[in-house]
Amino acid sequence: MSVDNGRSLRHLSRQLLGIFFRSLENLKPWWVSIVSPINGDEATMLTHLLGFEHHVGLQFLCSAGLLKNGPRKDSYSVLSEQWDLFIVHEKLQDVMENVNKSSPQSQKTFFINYGNKQKLFHTPNDQFNGKMSRPSKRMDISARQWKLHKKISDTVLTLHSNVSWHSPVKEKNQADVIEEGAEYLDEPNEAVLVPSTLEWQVGSILLDKKKHPNLCQLFPKEVELGLPKIKYLFLE
Repeated sequence: MSVDNGRSLRHLSRQLLGIFFRSLENLKPWWVSIVSPINGDEATMLTHLLGFEHHVGLQFLCSAGLLKNGPRKDSYSVLSEQWDLFIVHEKLQDVMENVNKSSPQSQKTFFINYGNKQKLFHTPNDQFNGKMSRPSKRMDISARQWKLHKKISDTVLTLHSNVSWHSPVKEKNQADVIEEGAEYLDEPNEAVLVPSTLEWQVGSILLDKKKHPNLCQLFPKEVELGLPKIKYLFLE
């Protein structure tokens, strides 16, 4: 992917992520871990909130410039300053706090919040040390995840096909951001939601052990079956 496309992907990924967070602003406020699960629970992670498989979600956050690969294999560093810029540029100050570094269960972790910020009165330590109970009713956000996946899929596939983005990027006002977030609330028919992978995982890439040694180790089953194209585009 070219440098220009890489920059465009970072900018557009942040825009789509911002719209997604905006669409959750009326939910009960909650903290999620940016990289690692708490007590091995996948539901505590941002990638789970976004509806990604964990390794794909981490690569998406890398493509948005909010994470970077760490020095060790399968390790990642949280770019707190970039998260701060993301919140400001996407006009999410009324929705999100800055990155919170806490140590629930003596485990140093970076957290980000979603939901109604005005009702956020607890810390990650409160939440994960048993002082907070999970909401008894969890709103189904699968439709919003589906729309996020589809828009990311369209964006990545278009950029990877070397199609230029000529439309100038305009500064968004608060009304624009709220309107974009409201788009995610238009729930598609359940029959459309079920086969979402038809949009998200269009086509597949046959892995070559010489060209893709790392991917072959990560996805041994896909060596013969092929790796879904959208995963390949993020992970290559």
